[in-house]
Amino acid sequence: MSLKSLSLSFFLINLIQQCLSISFYIKRDTCFNKNYEINETLTLSYLVSGEDEKSVKVVLKDPELIEIYSNNNEEDGSFTHHIPSSGVYRVCFYPTSSAENSITFSFLGSFESGNLVNVAKGEEISDMQKDVLSIVGIFQQIEINMKYVIERQSSHFESKHFLS
Repeated sequence: MSLKSLSLSFFLINLIQQCLSISFYIKRDTCFNKNYEINETLTLSYLVSGEDEKSVKVVLKDPELIEIYSNNNEEDGSFTHHIPSSGVYRVCFYPTSSAENSITFSFLGSFESGNLVNVAKGEEISDMQKDVLSIVGIFQQIEINMKYVIERQSSHFESKHFLS
């Protein structure tokens, strides 16, 4: 694998990862649905920032609408769940106050970007490619963490200037 193709691959994976994160302002209940396949691993990561970060309840429900994750009064969090049966999973954000908050989150499955080893089933993957994929995963996690820090700093900066 040449350096040029390696750089292009990293760029494309990074671009896909950016497309898989969602950021929005919340003032009312908001839910997102996503279909997952059996034996997939669901990963939810989120950050709440704004006027009252601890006023948003986050709930994840399985296809039978059974609550499998709930987090209240936390500004950020993450959750990983092994999918026992295929279906539509729902993540909901419930504000408990009238404060305007910004939410950034990722709602990913293991068959999506960042887990390219699964895509290469049946093919021989060289040790170097495995190492590159591992490094890409580490950089993606660093990128997610940096986005959360930047989002939080931006919201705090805006709220300071708004209150001044």
